[in-house]
Amino acid sequence: MRPDASWSVVAVSEQLSDLKPIPVHAEGQELALFRDATGVARAVENRCPHRRLPLTLGKVVGGAIRCAYHGWTFDGASGSCIDVPNLGAEEKVSPNFCVRAFPCREHGGFVYVWTSEEDPAAHLMFEQDNVSSEPALHTSGSGIAPVGIGHYRDALIDGPQALLTISGIR
Repeated sequence: MRPDASWSVVAVSEQLSDLKPIPVHAEGQELALFRDATGVARAVENRCPHRRLPLTLGKVVGGAIRCAYHGWTFDGASGSCIDVPNLGAEEKVSPNFCVRAFPCREHGGFVYVWTSEEDPAAHLMFEQDNVSSEPALHTSGSGIAPVGIGHYRDALIDGPQALLTISGIR
């Protein structure tokens, strides 16, 4: 395995939707990230092969990503084009009409994408042998906390290195 081949964190799990893809970048690749019909995270090249429009301008329909320009629709697992609206019923979609699909995993509240040409299975990051019977503590996510104007002002003045203490949260 190349020393630089690795899984890249591209999003927080809660950012993904089964309605609208989001654009992300990983290792020089522009990707469209979305959830398929079963809720699995998918990542594909963010360019429709037809007119090179970003797929993130489109939407997710039936678990697949549809280009906003002419409606070409791509399977997130394989990258295959599964629908071209202007083809007749007797015409088949060419296997050449496809986008590159990238291996995508969720772990610990984050979405990871593998952009290397090498086999991601050789990487041990998601090995299940170390699963413990103890409940996992998830530390990712976002939320809204009501804060008094004085504390808010102090946090802004202190900058990003400020530490906030919120009762009940460690």
